[in-house]
Formats: sequence, structure tokens, C-alpha cells
Amino acid sequence: METLWQDLKYGARQLLRNPGFTFVAVLTLALGIGANTAIFSVVHAVLLRPLPYADPARLVQIEETHHDLGRVNLTGATFLDVQERVRSFSRIAAYRSFPTPYSLSGQERPHSLQGGQVSAGYFDVMGAQPSHGRLFLEEDFAEGAPDTVILGEGVWRSVFGGDPRVIGESVRLNDTLFRIVGVLPGNFQHPAFAEIWTPLRRAGLFPENRRSHLFGVVGRLRPGVALEEARSELRLLAQQIDAESGSLDAGLGFVASTLHGRIVERVRPALWVLMGAVGLLLLVACVNVASLAMARGLSRERELGIRTALGATRARITSQLLVENVLLALLGGTVGVLLASWSVQALVVLAPPQLPRLQSVALNGSVLFFALTVSLGAALLFGMGPALKAARPALLHVLQEGARGTAGGRRRYWRPALVTCEVAMSLVLLAGAALLGRSMIELLRVNLGFEPANLVTFGVSPSRARYPGNEAQAAYFGQILERIGALPGVEAVALTNALPALGAPATTFEPEGKPWVPGEQELIADVLAVSPAYFHLMRIPLLRGRPFGVGDVEGAQVVVVLSETAARAFFPDEDPIGKRLTMRDWNDPVVAEVVGIAADVQQRSLDQPIFPAVYFSHAQFLDRIFGLNFLVRTPLLRSSIASALAEQVWMVDKDQPLANLRTMEDVLSASVAQERFNTILLSLFAALGLLLAAVGIYGIMSFSVSERRREIGIRMALGARPTEVLRLIVGQGMLPVGAGIGIGVVAALGAGHLLSGLLFRVAPSDTAVLAGVVGLLAGVALLACYVPARRATQVDPMTALRYE
Repeated sequence: METLWQDLKYGARQLLRNPGFTFVAVLTLALGIGANTAIFSVVHAVLLRPLPYADPARLVQIEETHHDLGRVNLTGATFLDVQERVRSFSRIAAYRSFPTPYSLSGQERPHSLQGGQVSAGYFDVMGAQPSHGRLFLEEDFAEGAPDTVILGEGVWRSVFGGDPRVIGESVRLNDTLFRIVGVLPGNFQHPAFAEIWTPLRRAGLFPENRRSHLFGVVGRLRPGVALEEARSELRLLAQQIDAESGSLDAGLGFVASTLHGRIVERVRPALWVLMGAVGLLLLVACVNVASLAMARGLSRERELGIRTALGATRARITSQLLVENVLLALLGGTVGVLLASWSVQALVVLAPPQLPRLQSVALNGSVLFFALTVSLGAALLFGMGPALKAARPALLHVLQEGARGTAGGRRRYWRPALVTCEVAMSLVLLAGAALLGRSMIELLRVNLGFEPANLVTFGVSPSRARYPGNEAQAAYFGQILERIGALPGVEAVALTNALPALGAPATTFEPEGKPWVPGEQELIADVLAVSPAYFHLMRIPLLRGRPFGVGDVEGAQVVVVLSETAARAFFPDEDPIGKRLTMRDWNDPVVAEVVGIAADVQQRSLDQPIFPAVYFSHAQFLDRIFGLNFLVRTPLLRSSIASALAEQVWMVDKDQPLANLRTMEDVLSASVAQERFNTILLSLFAALGLLLAAVGIYGIMSFSVSERRREIGIRMALGARPTEVLRLIVGQGMLPVGAGIGIGVVAALGAGHLLSGLLFRVAPSDTAVLAGVVGLLAGVALLACYVPARRATQVDPMTALRYE
């Protein structure tokens, strides 16, 4: 212990005696360790930390599969079959897979809330505990029972001021009185969109329906039951349902995944890619510090040689040098944690809202332990080689009076090796960032099919208790449309149930004369309800037929407009106008006549192919949707018109809130938030890697040139021209750069395939991207070699010889 204390004191004195070396090394390490700590804080919170529920490992998400569909939610009838007949779970519950909009009135101002409707036993499955009040009881799910609601902590604090006395009070949601029975803690966030929870009763499950996939289903495994046992039981049940349903559920299968795995499934690849990127960045930083340590070791050869001559063993010198490196790494780690604390706040702001469990990202004990481990690991990476090399001085050589100037001649092989490593790793980072950047550009170039500029949107969900029936709902929306359309600066206003790029509800259709045969692939399309002005406002060309008119209301013949892709899918090689379609999935079948064909719109996320779409007149479809979105075309800024829009809505109904008032550019930006997050971070890490590589190459070249000052002076004294010397030095410096580029290209091709799941319309081995990256890195490396070489050729030969 005394020896360790002596080494610590001696190491600290050595670092203080070399402030320039210490500052550069600490800053370099801080960048690498800080980036790793910041990204690991996200990885830990999202991927590694268990869900904040009781015994989360036994929570399972259950989904359906079919021949012609991927994983989908369960239908009500299938959920009840699973709940009643599967014994691997202690309990199984369902929730609506989409939010139920609620208008909270009776407060100082109305509030728009996203509700999660959950079946009996849901909170038992999740192992939830209320922070105040109670959870739902079985009697809350009985038909005709008083309506009850559980508040999320966010709503409880923001709307009710965190007052525990609200438990037992009644609030007006969608013009219906609900009694508040409890408050859930802030870490309960399932389903992710829910701000409040209400009972989902049996009638709302549509128990006879096997076509509408509306319900997420979660189960809790019985103690001692493995997930694979549950999967086997679900496979057997799928076969039974398939046989019993008369091919209505042909090809039915089930997928059972851990709830945590299902929640993070979409973001896991991107987060691990980012973790790999910061790992490479740290390696580049370690190579840089290793080159500094090597150069410093050469300058200390005389000191270490004397210590060896006086009896110091190699092990003693090595351990003392390693202690110095550990001190250096801990200093870098400390500064890195300070950088990470700021970076984590920036990451939370920059991260897409769909990133799960974002609120739990923090520099907690596990993250700090990771930072300590990375710091110690970095000390070994950058310090072990220089320490072992410095502990083996050539005594006769270093003790000679004239050793200076040639001390490093026998040990120059480490310099090109370090340059090669730096260049290769930097190229991999740059190639990954360039691929994601190219992918992002391609994503933003997608033909949307409409004009998003000057569009403002907001949602309104009027209460069915106050506006029962299609006619009353249509009249309510009609009044608001008229009022907003009369506002100065408003060019047009329209309605839709689903905004572009955010997806829409989908269902199956049967074209006239082409009934679906069990076992065949079904014809599926997105379902949109829009007002007559929608196509004109969105600048969506109508290719054939007519748009909706004022006569397309309840009681009239139901009509639809098909997208171009839907027309080709439903009526290939024939004219769809005048033909009929049957929609069977939602409640009773709907038979509609095709009256028009519109150009395609990117209704789903921008990285997906165009999907068929069927447009209904909103006035004929209000009983099948929850609320509508207003679209307002205006050159006015959102901030300028927001209050006017709210005023017009409240003049029709003062208790009706506006939800998600934003521009269409905001909507599109949110739809690519995850891709933008990945691209920005990887580009930042690649830029840091390039900077560190340039600094490292420059430092190694400067040190190498300073050692060769006598050689350069002799060459120039014998008649060598400066350009010849410059070409020689730069050429020798670029040789390891070329080797690094070769190795980096091979590694980048492999890394590109790892990124393939994150790319859009870009090949993992895109030659243009690789060529651009190679050119950029070669140019930066050439500049880093040229500057010290150019400076060396400008020294007077006699001065260089006298220096030696």
C-alpha cells in the first residue's frame, strides 16, 4: 500500500510537471469517455434497466400473425379465447391499442387528454400500485356501473395541482361524469400514450368480432412457467381456433414476446449502433493518448535508464507508469462525466418522443460505475504498451552523451501502426455517418403526394353524449369549418381522421364481384374519413371522377374515393368508377360506391412503400371514428393564428379543447425524429473521430519530423531541394494512412451491413459514399502530414545541424 501511495504521489507530480501533455491527454480522454457515458445512460435506461413493474421478467406481450399479415393486435374474440383457455399465464388482460381522446371540462379551461382503456385485471397483470387511492375493482367493469377513472401523475399534478383530495371527486370527461378513484405514479407508462385510464368493458371488446385487430394483450406468466411453454400452448390454441372458426381465422398464429423486448424492439438496433460508434471514438482517443505517451516515454528514456541502472526492476517501473496512466484516465473520466451530465440533458431534448422510457435517462450509480470501468479500461488500452516499452530502456544507448536525436530511431515502428489504427477507425465512423446522412436525405426526398407548406393542424374530439349521432356531429364540425374558413388569412380548411406520414387505421375490403376466399391474401387498405375540401386543400390531384360533395351525408349512398394504388389493387385492368366495395371489419359491413380516384399520398411513415388508401366522406363515417383533425391552409404563422383558431372552436363549444396544434412541417419532422436523432449523433461522433485522427496524425508527424531534424539538415546541406524533402516526408507519412484507409474500407463494408436495417434507399456498400469518405479522410490526413513537413523544410540546414 505504501508503494502504491508513493506511485500516486510521484505520478501526480509528473503530470503537474507536464501541463501541456496532461491537458491534451485529459481532454482527449474526456471526449471519448464522456460520449460513452452519455450514450450508455440512454442504453441503460431504455435497453438494460428492467421495467418498473413487479417481477417484469414474467410480463409477456401477445400478438396475432396471419398468412398475409405481420404481427398485429388481437381481435376481441381472439383475446377472450386466449384469456379463457391459456393456462400458462396467471392472468391476461387487454387494452385498446390506440388512445381514446377525452375532453376534460369544468376546469378553468378545457383539456385534451389521451385515455387508455383497459380490461379487468390489467393492473394485476402489470403489477401496478397506485400512489394515491385505489385501482379498478371488478365491479367497475360491470355494464351500467358508474364510470371511474385513474389519473396519471402528470395529469394529477398539471391539472389538479397534485391535490390528494381529488380522490373520490367527479370530473366531466366527454360530457360524462367519471369518479376519480386513484393516481398512478409517474414511472407507470403503459400503454405509452395513456395520460388517464378508464375501464374497457366486455361490450367494448366486441366479443364476436374476429376481424378488427384493436387490442393489445399482456399476460403474466405463472411462477415456474417458461416463455417457451406459453408459446407452445398458444400454438395449440391457434390450431384449435383455426378449426373452430370455419377458416375465418385461416393461418392464425400467435407471437409471445417479453414486454420489455417488445417495447424496445424498434429502437434497440439504433442504440447499439450508437454505442458501437462511441466505442470506436474512445478507441481513437486511446490511440491518440497512446501516441502522446509513447513520445513522452522516449523523452524520459534517460530518466528511466538511470533508474534501471540504479536497480529498479522492469515490474517496478511498469507499475509506476501504469499508476500515472490510471491517474490520467481518472482525470479524463471525471471531466468526461461532467461533459456527459450536460450531454444527457441535450440528448433528452434531442431524442424522439417515441423513444421509450426517456424520462428515466440519468447519470445514476450504474452509469457512473460504467464510466469508472471505461476509464480504467482506457488506462490499460493507451498505457500498457507505452509502459512496457519504456520499462525496457537500452542502458548503454540512453546513457551515452550523444543519445539525443537518435533515441527513437529504433522504435519508430509504433508510429505508423498507431496512424493506421486511427485512420481505419475514423473511416468506419465517417462511413456510418455518411450512410445515415445519405439515407436521411433520401427520406426527406420522398414524394409526399401533397403540399405541406402553410398547413396548420389540430385535433377535436366532440363528446358523443353532447353530440349523439352522425347528424349532430356533422353539424358541430360544419359550424367550426364555416367559422375558421371565414377568418382573415385562411385560404381553405378541411377535415381528416388521420394525418399523412403518421399512419391510418387499416381494414380489409372486397371489391364487387371478387368475394374473399379463405386462404387467399386479403385486400387491405388504409381508411380515411375526409371532408369535401380535403383534396383541394392538400393539393392532391384528382385523377378521375369527382371529390366528395355536400350531398355525401348520412342517409345518402355511401361513396368512396380510391387512391391510385388502391384502384390498381382492387380493380386491375378495369375502370373502378361506379364499382362497389365492401368493408367488413368494422361493426356492420359497409357497401360503398367508387366515385373518384386520387393521386397517392404517403400516409404511412416515410420509409414505407405507398399503401392503398380508401377515402370516405366524413359525414358518412363519423360513427366509426374518434374525433377529427382540422387542416387549415394559411400563410400566417402558427403563433399568429393559434388563438384565433381556438376562439372559433370555443365559440361553438367552450368546453371543447384543441389537441396537438402544430404545423404540417412539425408533423413531418416528428415522423422522422428517430432517423434524425441517429444521424445527428453518429455524425457528431464521426466528426470528433476525424478531429482526433487529424490531431493524432499531426502530433505523430510533428514528433517524427523533430527527431529527423538532423537528417533533414544533412539532406538539404547536400543539395536536396525543399520540395524533394517535403515529398519524401509527406509520402512516408501517407503510407500508414493508405494502409489505414484500406483496412477501414473493408471494416466499413462490414459495418454498413450492420446498419442496413437503419438505411432507406441506400446500399450498405454505396460506392459514392465510400469514395467521398475516403477522399475526405485522405485530404485531412494529407494536410496533417503536410503542415509539420512544410515547417521542417523551412529551417536553415546549418541551424538544424548546430541543434544536433
